[in-house]
This record gives sequence, structure tokens and C-alpha cells, in this order.
Amino acid sequence: MAFSLKQFIPFLNPDTDQISDINFSNAQKILELFQVLKQERSVLKIILPESKKIYTSNILAIDEKGKQFTIDEILPQDGHKLLQQYGRFIAHTQVRGAKLSFDTYLIGSEKSKQFSSYICHLPETVSYIQRRSEFRIPINAPHFVQVTATHEQSNQVLRGHAYDVSINGICIVFKTPHVIK
Repeated sequence: MAFSLKQFIPFLNPDTDQISDINFSNAQKILELFQVLKQERSVLKIILPESKKIYTSNILAIDEKGKQFTIDEILPQDGHKLLQQYGRFIAHTQVRGAKLSFDTYLIGSEKSKQFSSYICHLPETVSYIQRRSEFRIPINAPHFVQVTATHEQSNQVLRGHAYDVSINGICIVFKTPHVIK
């Protein structure tokens, strides 16, 4: 499996293959990241002012020239009234192994009988935090890679699937617990 990390994270530093910022404000990087969020239909966890609930949505469209994006309706639906009232929110999500968060404000909304959508300003700053030093690529169903290994001491056959892969190694989840060195 040959790949370039640049095809998964479009704004790597070309000299080090590391993300160049943890909190970044480069408008082009933010646009590229929002394109990835839209393509992957990443779930945004929305936090609204003066609410302890977590709402969800996802990105429907991005207007690069207008520096804005549109999110789908907020669920549960009581979030609609709060978003209209306060006009801003904080979003958290996970994309390709990294935690991402940003805050933004509402430009406008569109409501029909079937659904609502919200036009928001592209954030000026995005927090992008990798949990590990190397990017990890998740291997999700239906593309699980089946793994079979033999335990050297007991000669027992271990079966499982690859969970994710990085430059430093692979994470394998076995069907039954085993200690492996």
C-alpha cells in the first residue's frame, strides 16, 4: 500500500511531512480543510451559547469567494431557535485522525417545511490537533483488512483486523484479548 500523506492532509509542510500549525489562520488551509470535512461528511458537534446540549450537523456547501459555508439543519431541532437567538457556535469534529475545532457566527439561515440550513462565516482560526506524532489512516468497514498471526510460544492462531496504519506501524484488533510484544 503506497501512499503519500499529502493526499490525505493537503497542507503538510513539504520539508517535514508534518502539519505546519496546530492553530492556524491561513485562509487557504482552512478552505482545504473544510473541503475535506464536506467530502467526508464529517459530523460536527455543535456547542451553542448557554446550552449544555451537544448538537450535530455537517457541511453542505462552501463558498470560497464569499468566505462562508453552509451547514445542514442542527439536531436535535431545539438548536434551531438557540442558533437564531445567539448567532454563533463552536464546532468540534475529528478528521483523518486529528481533532479539529473552530468558532464561527451565523450569516443567515434558510428554512423550508422539510429542513433548515445555516450560512456561516468561515472561521479565521482553526485548532487542528494530532493525537500522535504520525498521521494514522483508519481502516473502516467494509474495507477491513483481515489479519492472521501465530503466537510463537503457544502456537495459537490469532485472528483479527487492521484498525489503522501509520508510518510507524499498524494497529490490529484481535477478536479475543492477547498479550503481544
